[in-house]
Amino acid sequence: MLVCAALKGTFRKLVWLLLKSALTISAQANLEHAQDAGAMSPKCGMSIVDGIRGIQALEDLQPHELLVQLPFSSMIAAQPWSFKGPPTGVSQKYWAASTMSMRAVAVAAAELHQGSASKFAAYFAHVPVAFDSLGYWTDEELQELQDADLIAQAKAKRFVPQQEFERLKASQPSTAITLTEWQRATELVVSRAFAISVNSGPSVSEVTALLTMGISLAMWLWRSHPIAGKWLLAGTLSTAVASRAVVVAFALYDVKTIALLPIIDDLNHALVANVESRLTIKSSWQMLWEYGRWEQALELKAGAAGIPAGHQVVTTYGNHSSAFLLLNYGFVVPDNPFQPYILHAFREQVEAASGLLPARLKAMQGLPDWSRLEQVPLYWQGFRQADLAALQRILSPAHHHSTSQGEPAEVHMVQVLRNILARERASWSSSLKQDLSLLAATPSNGRRHLAYRAASKSANC
Repeated sequence: MLVCAALKGTFRKLVWLLLKSALTISAQANLEHAQDAGAMSPKCGMSIVDGIRGIQALEDLQPHELLVQLPFSSMIAAQPWSFKGPPTGVSQKYWAASTMSMRAVAVAAAELHQGSASKFAAYFAHVPVAFDSLGYWTDEELQELQDADLIAQAKAKRFVPQQEFERLKASQPSTAITLTEWQRATELVVSRAFAISVNSGPSVSEVTALLTMGISLAMWLWRSHPIAGKWLLAGTLSTAVASRAVVVAFALYDVKTIALLPIIDDLNHALVANVESRLTIKSSWQMLWEYGRWEQALELKAGAAGIPAGHQVVTTYGNHSSAFLLLNYGFVVPDNPFQPYILHAFREQVEAASGLLPARLKAMQGLPDWSRLEQVPLYWQGFRQADLAALQRILSPAHHHSTSQGEPAEVHMVQVLRNILARERASWSSSLKQDLSLLAATPSNGRRHLAYRAASKSANC
């Protein structure tokens, strides 16, 4: 039995190392793609700590400093602002009868079908799959939730991709897109897409600024060249009359679209964000004036307090209920400030997690270098220096040698964690509370994928 256990442990470590290596390589490729596109500030970089992806501040970021500028051409979306038809493999009939969400799925599926030839290949390889979302749960596992409405939503969600794919095949039997690609695209759009507003026209403030500039230039020109100045002033005033119609026309064109946002999607999440709460949409006119490019873009900026070097760049979970997060992402947020929704299966006390901590630690396998606190994952940053030192001693080779004849190091590590839990609940980091609550309450389906969650940190993505 000892030999079997040893072989099983070796196999788990091998799987962990392979998974960690794959995530690291794909994350690096995604970072290189972002830098080539000029989307990310050079002060930010991809943070890969023990296989956990994210974006980190490499230098001190000032309040409201620009972090990411993502042009619309770098998004995976149905683009209502362009005259492009449906992607290859999707019929015009299906495209015309589909919602904006399903159009986004079609675009993502077409890109997935291109494989490595797609410019989004690094993003697809890098973004984790939400295996714990309720669409993957069996009927028996769903019953553990004891929530009829949520179970019904989960079952309905499970069959949507297949039904839509059948509709796609009916409209274009020759499509090369596969059901697997369609299901993957559906999951990405449902769980990771953003609803954004599209308006490529000038705003009222932009038109006002242009008119003011035109009138000022006309008055200056009038002094030396009266005829030219009069013509310029007349043209500017005529534009002022027409501008109201122009602004109204573009305002009516303001539509919503659904988009996957590479780079921005790499942000980790927390209850408190250090970035601005909303993505800023920069119009084509602003981009043309500032950067010489006629294309809308989304901008992400640092929050009012800035971000110190070495810290993770984090956003919030949004105003979603715990039921929504569990349905789409496969996790819940303790102390959710938006629409609190406590499932029956999540009423256990957090202390019940102590019995599952060894499994969590086994899944983590390797831990970061504790001497460099900027490399410590978010859910360890709530620990005191003494706690980190204790864990560092436990993980040292000397400690492993000294305990080889006694209790394993894992037992000592669990004891340190229990001491932390028993000390001051109010001082726990929100991410640590989330991990422990999830361990205490997740049904067997969720525990089945703890190793993957530890690698991809899908609960914080």
